[in-house]
Amino acid sequence: MKNYIYQLVIFVVALFNIIYSPSALSASNESSKEIQIELRESVEVNNRKIKLGEIADIEAPEILKRQLSAIDMGFSPAPGKGKILDGRQVESKIKSNRLFAANNLSSENISIFVPDKIYIERLSQQIAFDDLKAIYEEYISEHLGGQDFEIRDFNVRGVDTYPEGEVDISEPVSNSKELKGRVTLYVKIKVNGKDYGRVSLSGWVDIFDDVLCASRSLTRGKTIWQGDVHVKRVNVANIHGDYFNDVNDVIGKVLNRNAPANKAITPNMVEEQAVVRKGDRVKIVAARGNLKLVTIGVAKSDGRIDETIQVQNTTSGKSINAVVTGKDSVKVFY
Repeated sequence: MKNYIYQLVIFVVALFNIIYSPSALSASNESSKEIQIELRESVEVNNRKIKLGEIADIEAPEILKRQLSAIDMGFSPAPGKGKILDGRQVESKIKSNRLFAANNLSSENISIFVPDKIYIERLSQQIAFDDLKAIYEEYISEHLGGQDFEIRDFNVRGVDTYPEGEVDISEPVSNSKELKGRVTLYVKIKVNGKDYGRVSLSGWVDIFDDVLCASRSLTRGKTIWQGDVHVKRVNVANIHGDYFNDVNDVIGKVLNRNAPANKAITPNMVEEQAVVRKGDRVKIVAARGNLKLVTIGVAKSDGRIDETIQVQNTTSGKSINAVVTGKDSVKVFY
């Protein structure tokens, strides 16, 4: 009997120590501690979704506080925009969260303070116009290889208001064949690694170069000599294709169209002089292997070196196609 009473005393003491131990008391205090959630009237957020911890001040045990803070309160507005949440709906959403039932939380130890309206604003940033223009100018400068240029009428399309974060702008890509006149570049925008689309950078690029121009109005068929042309500094943005820089490039050539005074003379405006004229007597050389025959003919049109013309054989009276090889000679291939 004494042994039974002794064992019973030991059991009661052990049970008392478990119930009233410091850790048990602490856990009991934590679970019974009042939880307070106070919603703010105006909040700035920077994420796609709103979490309770971003819009409320929460007083609760640490683990529970982290869980409460993570409650999803819906989507944020677009960057730079705002939205208003109804206080009663917010309170209802908080109370209906399964976290409360899972932790056996009752209205007795939870206090929620909610204003009638909660204004949510999404943080944002914009890419400066001058920064995009600097990217455009740097690209043009690098690809023109030191040529003298100016940019005017610069504009940007597709730029947006972006969320706060690290902005990455890709290397520009050009769809223009020439970097003069109207030139458009494209860059891609990323914020924190997320793609936010393409932006176009467009401007008019004036390039200045030494260009060969007519000294006066020159007519078609004119053979160009030293005094007919001169070199001057010109904006080449409106010149389509290539142009000449040196007088010696055109001396002795013939204009195939009119050249206005002080306007650029371009390669498509000139051609070599004809070395054979219509009616000239020419040697017709027919060659095949080691066999070579020479006869005389009459040119039926003007011809330049390597140009094919018709020649009439004076012996047979027949007209044949021949390639001009010199001032008084043509060649026939068999």
